[in-house]
Amino acid sequence: MNIQEKLIMFAKNIAYPYIQQLPFYIEHENNISVLLVGSAATGLCTESSDVDICILCREYIFNEISANTNWNNGKPTEVILNNMQLHFYAISIETIEKKIVEYDDVTFYIYGNTITLNDNANLICKLENLINNDEIKIERKNKAFDLLIRRNKALAQIFEKEPDPISRISVGMEIIEHLLKNVALSDNTMFDKRKRFYYTALTGKNGMLIKPKIDILLAYLSEISLIENNEKSLSYLYIVNECIDLLKSHYEV
Repeated sequence: MNIQEKLIMFAKNIAYPYIQQLPFYIEHENNISVLLVGSAATGLCTESSDVDICILCREYIFNEISANTNWNNGKPTEVILNNMQLHFYAISIETIEKKIVEYDDVTFYIYGNTITLNDNANLICKLENLINNDEIKIERKNKAFDLLIRRNKALAQIFEKEPDPISRISVGMEIIEHLLKNVALSDNTMFDKRKRFYYTALTGKNGMLIKPKIDILLAYLSEISLIENNEKSLSYLYIVNECIDLLKSHYEV
């Protein structure tokens, strides 16, 4: 049994039954769906990983069960069960919907990688439809690509005029992050913007094509810090534009 399988077994056999006996769950059982989220759901877990459980409900239920918690502030409840850390929290489907239409990357990643423990509230289908809405996907990709183009123009101006090395490196790194996001979206790959960004964003077909160029850009970061190192800055811009051309060809297909 691998680590993910152990964590899923813990979630199903220990963590979920623990939540089932809590007063708020007993009172609202028929209006609550329960999801395993986080690294145990994605498979990017280790021996030290926690188990994260999401209690999905309608907003009026959330308002009733969230009293005396920090769930409104994004902080889960923590408990130790069988020497394992469990984090659990509630969120309304309305809150997720709002974040989805705002193209929130973290929301797409968390709720695009879940394992259902129960769907008593019949909300899982609605959640999946939100995550996989084609119109939202297209608009999210277009906005991300437009921002990449605009920030690339800013990068060229900074390389030309900005002497501060931290500013140069910062914008150079920002462009890499925009490339990672855009290539993941072009591959329809779920990516974790908070951590493992590099590894999760580059797993698709286009990601594998761009990965060698991303590696070169990362290696160049310290060298583009100096305004007098014009050759490296021009090389950096050239590679970025190669990546953009690859992405652009995907958009034109």
